[in-house]
Amino acid sequence: MIIVLYVNDLILTGHEKLIRSCKEDHAREFEMKVGLVHYFLGLEVWQGDGELFGSQGKYDNETIHRLCIDSCKPMETPLVTSVDWVSAGSSFPQTGFPQEVRF
Repeated sequence: MIIVLYVNDLILTGHEKLIRSCKEDHAREFEMKVGLVHYFLGLEVWQGDGELFGSQGKYDNETIHRLCIDSCKPMETPLVTSVDWVSAGSSFPQTGFPQEVRF
């Protein structure tokens, strides 16, 4: 069984019998709201047969709205695709931060 605890959020995953036993033990000691996980640490969570899916879609939408860029047009590739980076003499440093690229 895996137990994930963050402040006052608790996720249990594993064999159903162990999860049920753990919930009962914790409910005797603590006031708990028991149910399926929908959000955890900013992640939306969907559950299917034997699988979990997490997404940051809600966070992304809130960030886009907060930055007032929800009316901007989307792009498939948000950078110039026609530049031959090697011929342009540009390289990226080992730190992972891009340098200025001259066209």
